[in-house]
Amino acid sequence: MLIVNGFGFVYKHTGDAAYLYRGDLVFAGGVEEGWLEGSKQFNQQYATSYKYLAYAHSELSLQSPAQADASATIEAACAGRPRRRASYRSAQRSCPNTGR
Repeated sequence: MLIVNGFGFVYKHTGDAAYLYRGDLVFAGGVEEGWLEGSKQFNQQYATSYKYLAYAHSELSLQSPAQADASATIEAACAGRPRRRASYRSAQRSCPNTGR
């Protein structure tokens, strides 16, 4: 499960279905056959594996319609702004995921 996020990330950015298929196999294998005797093993299995679902299966998102509308409004407002390089702090105050 430690590597499953990589499959989801590559699938999201390339659209290559092979990464979705392989990631689904890894995720299913980790859920069905994971060894969870100790806290270390549990944490390695599930601490970040939820990110795979966000990358590869966005249809499972729990985002409410109001949140989706707000995100679309912010993105639309930022669409006309020129791109600029920003520090981490100024990027937090600017448009999400764009650095604008």
